[in-house]
Amino acid sequence: MQAAGWNLAAQPFWRIEWAREALLGPTLANHASLSDVGLVLGALAAAAWDGGLRHRVPLGSPGALSAVMGGLLMGVGARLSYGCNVGAFIGGVASGSLHGFVWLLAVIQGCWLGIRLRPRFGLPRR
Repeated sequence: MQAAGWNLAAQPFWRIEWAREALLGPTLANHASLSDVGLVLGALAAAAWDGGLRHRVPLGSPGALSAVMGGLLMGVGARLSYGCNVGAFIGGVASGSLHGFVWLLAVIQGCWLGIRLRPRFGLPRR
């Protein structure tokens, strides 16, 4: 976002000390960034191993728009819930915390809605 000209340092979140340090430091020095890179590369390797790197559905502009919107919404959801499915759900449920179960209920509703919105973006309902 900074490369596109957005001044992240002016945003309230990036004024928090640990967030400011992460913003100013090298991306790959951050353990969360390394985990993300490892997750994506691992998923890519698993899909390649299984032969699943072929697109079976033409994406087109509506599909690309839905992918971008989905990615942004996932990022917002992860930030609002203070974690992803591992931290917010699995960690929460394993520790008996109510937030893990609330997260699960919210995800079920979001998945239900997302599946029903797929045809509006030219994607099959699978």
